[in-house]
Amino acid sequence: MDRRQQKTRRAIFSAFQTLLETNRYDRITVQDIIDEADVGRSTFYAHFETKEYLLRDLCAELFGHVTDTALGQVSCACGGAEDSVFLHLIRHLRQNDRGILDLLSSENDGLFLDYFRGEVCHLVEGVYGHRLT
Repeated sequence: MDRRQQKTRRAIFSAFQTLLETNRYDRITVQDIIDEADVGRSTFYAHFETKEYLLRDLCAELFGHVTDTALGQVSCACGGAEDSVFLHLIRHLRQNDRGILDLLSSENDGLFLDYFRGEVCHLVEGVYGHRLT
């Protein structure tokens, strides 16, 4: 992905997070997101098929960061290297990075909770080699 695409993607993520601070997930529309991000509709859809894909990718980015840090693949200024993977995750929850707490408390038909559970299972399997069912 080139820098322009990365910048657009960050703008869309940022707009989504800003909207989540004041709106319930289920009340946010794609139009709201593109207005806040100041991008065109076709640009949004070039990056995400739907608002649900945006949510999924936001979760994947967060958990990818936590997993990569736990595996020592990247360093992080958000916590010490000695942090357990769960402490690292809890730090992000406490800081409400990316509007996580807003998503956890929103009425979104369990979509975020499903992603959250799936990513935690993936995280445990990747870091500890233990498969959760």
